[in-house]
Amino acid sequence: MVQYYLLKENVQTAAMFQYMIGNDDWYVPSKNTVSILKLNTTDQLIAIPYDFVWSKLVNAKYTKQEGAHENYLSDRRVYKGLCLEISDFEYKKQIFLSRKETIFQLLNSIDDLPKQQVQESVKYIGKFYKTTESKLSFENFFQKEK
Repeated sequence: MVQYYLLKENVQTAAMFQYMIGNDDWYVPSKNTVSILKLNTTDQLIAIPYDFVWSKLVNAKYTKQEGAHENYLSDRRVYKGLCLEISDFEYKKQIFLSRKETIFQLLNSIDDLPKQQVQESVKYIGKFYKTTESKLSFENFFQKEK
């Protein structure tokens, strides 16, 4: 299974979401932490991501390499989706921007996490928004191959 066979709108959104949370432990061809579903109404295939424990947002202690520095890879993000046209990128960016405050409210409402971890999560997602609002982010991470 390759991403080209999936509904473009869906796979682009899923890939940008994975990029936002810093999850590089997903892969459509092997169906690693992605389920592929077929829509009854259109017969189109969509990707449903799951299992975000290896994401930098979750930042589980057991996902760090032994002996690695505390902040090793904590800011690293890898975009593993299809390369985007500028119009697709702008559209996706607006979708994520429209949900920005809701995402921050949700993170700040988690009472079961230590306050420091919530603050780190908010900071991490904030870096995603800062990056995607930059013109260079499209050119460096999401641009359609030439």
